[in-house]
Amino acid sequence: MKKMIIFLVILSSLAFLTTIVAAQQNTAWFSKTTHVMPDGRMIDRITIKGPPEPPAGYIRPVWKPGEQGQTRSSLLIACIPAFNWSFGCSATSAAMMAGYYDITGRTNMYAGPTNGGVMPMDNSDWPDVWINGELRHQCPLSATRNGVDGRITNGHVDDYWISYGSTGPDPWVTNGWTEHTHGECTGDYMWTNQWVWTGTDPFNTDGSTNFWYYNDGSKTHWSDLIGHPYDYDGGAGLRDFFISRGYTVSDEYNQYTIEEGNTYGFSFNDYKSEIDNGRPVIIQVEGHTMLGFGYNTSGNVVHLHDTWDYNDHTMTWAGSYSGMHHYGVTVIHLAGISYTNLTVKNTTVGIGKTIAFSASNTIYGSTSSTSDYLTIDGNGSNGGYCTMTAGNQVYLREEFHAKEGCEFVAQIASVSSPEQEIPDEVAKTDAPMTDLQNITGNDTQVMPFSILLYPNPCKGNFIVMVTGELQDLISLEVTDIMGNGIYRQEVFTKKLFLVDIGAYPKGIYVVRVIYKDGMFSEKVVYQ
Repeated sequence: MKKMIIFLVILSSLAFLTTIVAAQQNTAWFSKTTHVMPDGRMIDRITIKGPPEPPAGYIRPVWKPGEQGQTRSSLLIACIPAFNWSFGCSATSAAMMAGYYDITGRTNMYAGPTNGGVMPMDNSDWPDVWINGELRHQCPLSATRNGVDGRITNGHVDDYWISYGSTGPDPWVTNGWTEHTHGECTGDYMWTNQWVWTGTDPFNTDGSTNFWYYNDGSKTHWSDLIGHPYDYDGGAGLRDFFISRGYTVSDEYNQYTIEEGNTYGFSFNDYKSEIDNGRPVIIQVEGHTMLGFGYNTSGNVVHLHDTWDYNDHTMTWAGSYSGMHHYGVTVIHLAGISYTNLTVKNTTVGIGKTIAFSASNTIYGSTSSTSDYLTIDGNGSNGGYCTMTAGNQVYLREEFHAKEGCEFVAQIASVSSPEQEIPDEVAKTDAPMTDLQNITGNDTQVMPFSILLYPNPCKGNFIVMVTGELQDLISLEVTDIMGNGIYRQEVFTKKLFLVDIGAYPKGIYVVRVIYKDGMFSEKVVYQ
């Protein structure tokens, strides 16, 4: 990504064949223009200028964690921070994603001194500030500023911010000082607020971020944009931020929802899969960026933080939020999640909150140690709850640290069985995440049979755990995406199976459980 002002004359724009063929919408918070790529593909530039305060006149549904428990039809990722709008909704939403990863083990996402170096669950630790007659919330993970969080040099706000909607030039240009080096905040890398000039078009006004989407609904990766004026992209910039913090990004893309009516698209099931695998998703509506961290399949509901308060809100998938239509997503996959067989460490379960673990032999826990503790607030029907089902081991991410108000449910199966030896590399991986729904809980809608796959994605070997009565089970099958058989089991004396697909090409495979009254299937990714 470029880190300087670039002046592109009309001739160079023609060289890239970035002819604008449509200007479909241009509002105060959202605009879209369509361009032609050198290969002839249509690509949309969408500018998000989400307002610092919520639009008046709209109800923003609030979901309270104490109102219901998680079931087979719903899932919330644990410990997702909620930040108030801090110098751009896109940068703030990205900071919430980065903060989640910091809290759950990627400890270099935030490296400041606040809260012992662990990103707080909200940005109330940093005081609001008046800048040019506007009161602004602060969050150093979305936008750094001199004098905030121990910083003693100019940061993002000092160099790029004037006032909401300002077209620039940026302060560092006007005042002739040296621009700071992009570093500790998402806004730096996402080009949020930055006066990057292309001919006569100011690229990002204060509060705005650009995202590029293939017009046909296919995924737009960072690599598609390199070498073109399109590489000032918020998703690609967030990828660069994660890499700058020392982490590997295995995938990154922007994509329209399938409901947009294009050839391709991102579906609610795709979103559900991201959440199932512990990955929050950036939700894009026409005029705002938010962070999705949960779902409920009843009504295709998305749980999200909207950057305007600290509450958990909901939205219908592909519907609207505060009058703004949901059109797309930005997805980031981080690689190399590290697990350790810590138990419950430094965790408080608040009043009305729930924490549950499920596995197969022994769970280690401490409720009295001064260094490792588990605290349950309250008692009886008004108290917090902790359920530990016997299991082999509970695996939490390295340096896991949860605060009061964090809720998560873990379903972790045994990694060994007396009838089948599990290779060390599979056993060490164990479940792909801790934030999976507890499929042993009471739920009248639980299917008679279901399967848990781990790790998923896999490296060639994966475990299949089947729930349900063995006498009702007819077969367990694994096929490639074309339906060609890879594995089949018809005689059942156990519910745990090791499947080896290492001899087959990498890709997507389907695991099916066929029982006397129907069939249940899940996909596994071999990468």
